[in-house]
Amino acid sequence: MLQRSLELERALVNLIETVPPATNKRAVVVRNLCKLSFEHGNSTRLLIAHQNLISAIALIRLQYESIARAVWVLYAAAEHWVDLLNSDLTQESDEEANKLPSLQKMLNALPGVAGNNELIKELLRMLDEFKRSAWKQLSSFAHGGIHAIRRSENGLPRPLLEEAIKMSNGLLIMVGIVMVVLSRDSRLYGSVPAIQRDFRECLPPEILATSKQESS
Repeated sequence: MLQRSLELERALVNLIETVPPATNKRAVVVRNLCKLSFEHGNSTRLLIAHQNLISAIALIRLQYESIARAVWVLYAAAEHWVDLLNSDLTQESDEEANKLPSLQKMLNALPGVAGNNELIKELLRMLDEFKRSAWKQLSSFAHGGIHAIRRSENGLPRPLLEEAIKMSNGLLIMVGIVMVVLSRDSRLYGSVPAIQRDFRECLPPEILATSKQESS
């Protein structure tokens, strides 16, 4: 599973490297958030390989938050938030950043932004399903809750560990979708579904919907 996850990561990197550099402030923030989400995913895999399992699962929440913010910035953030996230890190900008909308408010601002774009509709569906199915457990791992305490003492069953790897891989797929959308190149739109089909055995079921539609 880890080896295939590494191969998935490489396939997505090869795709992302074809996306032209960002040319405006909004795109710069989106790219940086995608890069951050991808880094969290890579770190999750490395931590699992070194048996630091609780920390690895906690990182999946950060991986999700980064890609969810990227989608919000791309479609719903007001210009002053984009300007703030592009500004230098100072005491003033740090204090102002504390006023950013909560993650849930960001997600609430996204319904309807996809229009007729099926790829974006799928992305929003993935974000929503991930939040509903995994958020409470991931928060427990991130904040030293009962899941973290009990799993730290008793270990993680193999099925749960494989599920965590698949969740992280699913978030990498979302990064790939955002980067393809950011490219504005419709020729790349089939690239992510093709990757999903190639790596279906290391992705969660909800991430495979686009792949199924693409092949139907």
